[in-house]
Amino acid sequence: MKKNNKLNSVKRIAVISIFLSLYYFNAYAAKIYPSAGSTAAAFLKIPAGAGPSGNAGAVSSYIDDGYASYYNPAGLAFLKGKGFSITHNDYFTDLSQIYAVYSLKNEQSSFLSKISPYKNGGWAFSLNYFYVPGNLEKRSGLYENDPLYPLSPVEGKFSARDAALSVHYGFSLSERTSLGYGLKFINQKIDSQSASSFAGDFGLIRKMEIGSKNISAALAVQNLGPKIKFDSKGYDLPLSFKAAASWELEDKKTVLSSELLKYIDNYPYLIAGVSRKVSEKFFLRAGYKYRINGNELGAWSGAAAGIGFINGKFSFDYALNPYGDLGYAHKFSISYFFSSPVKTPDLKKSKFSARESLEYPLKYKPLKISARGSYYEMSGEYEQGIIKSVIFKAYHRASPYDKLFLYKGKSEDNKNDYYYIASGGQKGEFKVEFRLSKSLYKSVPKIIYAGKEKQSEINSSVCQDDENNFCLAASLNFEDAFYFSEP
Repeated sequence: MKKNNKLNSVKRIAVISIFLSLYYFNAYAAKIYPSAGSTAAAFLKIPAGAGPSGNAGAVSSYIDDGYASYYNPAGLAFLKGKGFSITHNDYFTDLSQIYAVYSLKNEQSSFLSKISPYKNGGWAFSLNYFYVPGNLEKRSGLYENDPLYPLSPVEGKFSARDAALSVHYGFSLSERTSLGYGLKFINQKIDSQSASSFAGDFGLIRKMEIGSKNISAALAVQNLGPKIKFDSKGYDLPLSFKAAASWELEDKKTVLSSELLKYIDNYPYLIAGVSRKVSEKFFLRAGYKYRINGNELGAWSGAAAGIGFINGKFSFDYALNPYGDLGYAHKFSISYFFSSPVKTPDLKKSKFSARESLEYPLKYKPLKISARGSYYEMSGEYEQGIIKSVIFKAYHRASPYDKLFLYKGKSEDNKNDYYYIASGGQKGEFKVEFRLSKSLYKSVPKIIYAGKEKQSEINSSVCQDDENNFCLAASLNFEDAFYFSEP
């Protein structure tokens, strides 16, 4: 009985030292922050995804793929379509992690469309699995007080693992504001002992235009939940708070980002990252994570670097994260998109420089199948924004694009606001209804085509307006610039 008690004591120590303090090595943490390493489920602190990890995790204000389930669920509102991603993290000292996530938009599932509180939302279902090999030595600690030979004999082998199953949802409150939330079930196991708990995540993203700059800001609270208990002792979850911002440069190829991250058991982190789109298929990333009062594993441990490749429906990402004397973490991610990534138009071909871009989700309904592919009706109705509704038909061999892009900018003479509508390289005509504020126009405006050769009026008609807005219906061509003008 006494020996079993000592075995249980050793297990508790192992639980605390290996899993509760995994991200923060105890030999350093105890000297820096009074409660460092005191939380359980520390694997929830390990950044997910090779792409975001290449930026040192500074992506919470602009992330728009399945990994938003880890960084900020509000980013799921900007999903480009259905996708699956998996990451293998070759962590230091033979530790490993797998993060898998399946994400999709509301309209891509009839069941999710019925239960979703908002039409323009996105879902993510993820698994975060962290494990150590099953060859850890089990020792009783019977001779730990022996001054000559304190090492107890090996009494067997054991393994340990942590896991979290999560579901997250993000939706748009307006064209510029999105919210997200999620729930995760957490389980930790070491040898024959296990413990479980659950936690919630909450996030917000706000897109702004400051001068000619596109800025995104974000807030998030994560891992909010009850204590996880081993035997009768409870340990807090790694509750975190973050504030983030990002700036997309005018070339539309470079994003600068920053974050302030605070866990309840450590000092705040200041994180900076940069992502550069070198070409349509190649990305470079870098970042640095600095902990106030110094990084526990040395200054070099805050650095991060990564690369990314996109080829059709597949993408591959790699990230390198050093951990001082403990070694390096190598992360590899593969993603599959069930429809090809949406192509954004080449704005250099238009007669204005874009300074703002807005996205509108599209629903699609199959009409017929032929040798050319599937024929779809694409449509959308929107309660806010300049576009009130849109509808068009198109052939697609794969899943259709589910985004409509509205680009806004200034003409070369800076006199008019020009607009440019695109949908994944779609060509041809579409029908659209515009919602135009009566505070901007005294009477129903005309739509003017801003061609390279000449400008001409586009045929339009008045649709049902309301107290504050004019409604104007017209047939337009994708990728043609136009503007509104009073008679």
